[in-house]
Amino acid sequence: MRYPKVLYLFVKLLILTLTALIFVPSVLAGTYKVLHAFSNTPDGAGLFGRLALDAKGNVYGATTGGGAYGEGTVFQLAHSPDGGGHWTESVVHSFCADSPQCSDGVGPFNGVTIDAAGNLYGTNTLVFQLAPGGWNFSVIYDSGSTGDMVVDGAGSLYVEWGLGGICHGGEIAKLKPPPDGGEWIPKDLYDFCLDNNQWSKGQDPNYALSWDTAGNLYGVTGSGGKANLGVVFQLEHVPSGWKAHVLHNFHGPPDGFFSQGGVVVDDQGRVYGATEQGGTGCGGGVGCGVIYQVTKQPDGHWKEKILHDFPNTKNGASPIGALAIDATGNLYGVGGGGGGPCFGGGCGVVYKMVHNPDDSFTYQVLHRFQGTDGLAPVAGVILDAKGNIYGTTSTGGPGGYGVVFKITQ
Repeated sequence: MRYPKVLYLFVKLLILTLTALIFVPSVLAGTYKVLHAFSNTPDGAGLFGRLALDAKGNVYGATTGGGAYGEGTVFQLAHSPDGGGHWTESVVHSFCADSPQCSDGVGPFNGVTIDAAGNLYGTNTLVFQLAPGGWNFSVIYDSGSTGDMVVDGAGSLYVEWGLGGICHGGEIAKLKPPPDGGEWIPKDLYDFCLDNNQWSKGQDPNYALSWDTAGNLYGVTGSGGKANLGVVFQLEHVPSGWKAHVLHNFHGPPDGFFSQGGVVVDDQGRVYGATEQGGTGCGGGVGCGVIYQVTKQPDGHWKEKILHDFPNTKNGASPIGALAIDATGNLYGVGGGGGGPCFGGGCGVVYKMVHNPDDSFTYQVLHRFQGTDGLAPVAGVILDAKGNIYGTTSTGGPGGYGVVFKITQ
């Protein structure tokens, strides 16, 4: 099947909504606005990957379906310079897979990444670039595997391939732009391999990487580790190259597991993430998920702390996608549940973890989706310089094919 993760996410969110408890309203902490509702043709359908912002405040993303050929799109939402709040959607590229028109793959599940020059990058089984000033599409590397990426200040890409590498347990590689154009130059930074017949340092690192201020990389794996439920890892940038460290092994309830959105790192080097399952909520079993922090201790070891254990689905559950962090350490994300008319209650939520002066966190619902304004957010959110929140829903909205939204705090 082309998109096993997509189908899994729909099943998981459907289960959450069918088991939702009575809807309890809360005061909204921001103003919610749909910037664009997708209609399948010609603009695309199904938004499962993160958004990107350019220096002018324009928003970019990708759909996994729809568009001119039904294989997905990369799109731009340009805001009006007059400050009137108007946004104009345009299709930057329509994928056509193996049709007679082209062979550029399908819409990227992980969305797009942007560099300082405004170039867009994404992955399907290819790594591609869309250059501004005409949005010329080019394949910069044929990986043969899907993945996710971040970009550094020099324009190099750091890509995770979930089951790639020499050991087929996952790989992190650097793609450096060539001086004279053409295919980019790959360099293998780290391979996830078996150690005494165990994936002790994790397996399947298929979610976004994050930087700290020292230039180290952080991420999560979908499996492997001591309990085979994934790990939080660090790739330390040392003079000889890169050295891998396991910061935390997920063990399942009461700990979390099934972390899909990667991690974010604050300016103190503390690592934050969310797991779709685990914790003690929802009557036991697999749990409703947690939000966690991993902090380096004085002795050099790292320790996990559960910041929020979702007790049930009333105010959101099963957090999914990447977290975002602002300058004061507040965290933002999306999840399922949350009430609303969808399947008996649970169209999804946008939430905020308020960072208190004593370093504790308070969970707050910013928006409860109602279906007509979006349904099933799975990609996480991003922030602009003013603290405005941008995100997507995979489906729902007026057209039923997903929306891009903005929350002004």
